[in-house]
This record gives sequence, C-alpha cells and structure tokens, in this order.
Amino acid sequence: MKLSEYAAYIRKEADLRGYAADRSRAADPLIRPFALFQDQQERLLDLQRSTLSLCWLNDQRKLIPYDKTSFDAIQSEIRHLQEIITSNSVVLEELEAAVEDLSIEPLSLGVLRMELAKALESITFLKAQPDKDLAHKWKAVLEVGGSREMYEALPEVIAARTEAAAKITPLLAHIETLEHQINSLELILAKFIR
Repeated sequence: MKLSEYAAYIRKEADLRGYAADRSRAADPLIRPFALFQDQQERLLDLQRSTLSLCWLNDQRKLIPYDKTSFDAIQSEIRHLQEIITSNSVVLEELEAAVEDLSIEPLSLGVLRMELAKALESITFLKAQPDKDLAHKWKAVLEVGGSREMYEALPEVIAARTEAAAKITPLLAHIETLEHQINSLELILAKFIR
C-alpha cells in the first residue's frame, strides 16, 4: 500500500471510529503531512469560493470586486497558499518515493524511533550482562588481590564478552539502518510547509 493511500485510510478511520490507536497513527509524523496537505487544499478551495462573494459580474462577464483591498488581500492569500501546496506536493512525492526506496514497514516514524530505542536498550543490556553473570568471578579476583586485567583475562569473561559481541553486531547493523531511515525521512519532512 502506498503511503498516501495508507495516510488517507488512517485519517478516515480516526475520523470515523475515533479510537485512540487510530488517532495516534494519524498523528504520526510520517502520516500527518498528508492530512495537513488535504486541509491546505480544502482551505484554498474555500478561499477561491469566497472570492466570488466579493465580486459582481459586469455585462462582459468579468469579475469586478466590490472592495478592491479585501479582494486583493484574498488573492494574495490564495497565491501564497498555492505556492505552499505546490511545494508540499513535491515534498509528499519525495516522501512517498523515499518510503518505497527505503522499504519502510510499518509506515510509521514513531515505530521506527521505538525500534531504535529498543535496539539501543538491548545493546546496553547485552554489554552489561557478562559482568552481571560473572559478578562472583570479579569478587573472587578482588579477594585474591587481583586487578581488572586479571579479571578480563579469565576464559569465562573472554567467552562471555565474545558471546555478547556476537549478539551486538547484528543489532548495530539494524541501528545503522534505522538511523539512516529516520534521518532520511526527517530531512524530507523538514521541507514540508505547515
């Protein structure tokens, strides 16, 4: 499913059902710009319609404003909003392409950030685990007047650290991928004009 289709579906679900989970997904930084873009388009349409109420048609079917300053102010606002919509359209297309190129699944920046935090916590846990598991060895080394180097040279400690390093390596690759995905998406989202 394309990101724009998913965003439209989630917004519709959030509006219709109003469940907290749907509202949370609709508020995701990856999904929210699509709703803002739709709101901007609706605002532009409203402004264009309101222009008609500020004018009358002369006998040549040309619009003549009742109040030139009000009319010019709305025309200026319309032009500004059209520029924003044009720019945001390009940004959303770029975002759509980036999500597809980076194979981002699920379609949520919040979930990517949670996965990153979870992977970082796992690494912290794995780094600390050998010392927790071998605390009795550290106490034994201290009791005989040994040093940290003596403790680190123990075969059990070397094996535990090697095992932890083997578990950490794929997590580091996953973290690198997640950071690249998050940074790429955030760079694109920073271009979106609210």
